Amino acid sequence: MHLAALGLTPNLQQQQKNFDFNTLETKMEILENKAKFDPSKKLSVMKIDMTQLEWYKKDSKIRKIGYYDNYKEKCSTSSKMFNK
Repeated sequence: MHLAALGLTPNLQQQQKNFDFNTLETKMEILENKAKFDPSKKLSVMKIDMTQLEWYKKDSKIRKIGYYDNYKEKCSTSSKMFNK
């Protein structure tokens, strides 16, 4: 699977008898680094989502309407502002 992702099919392997294994190792390390989990990215996305949720709750409280009713109201000004 890793060889196919790197573009190394059996045909290419036969054509390149003097293949450099350091190149293969480097390419595999690059692929592994791309797939690593980045907790700071997830945290920043979560902070944005929490801020949007707090805004939604505050808007619902100001308008004196329940969360679900605010959600169901399709032509609300808050959803228009939120989508901009």
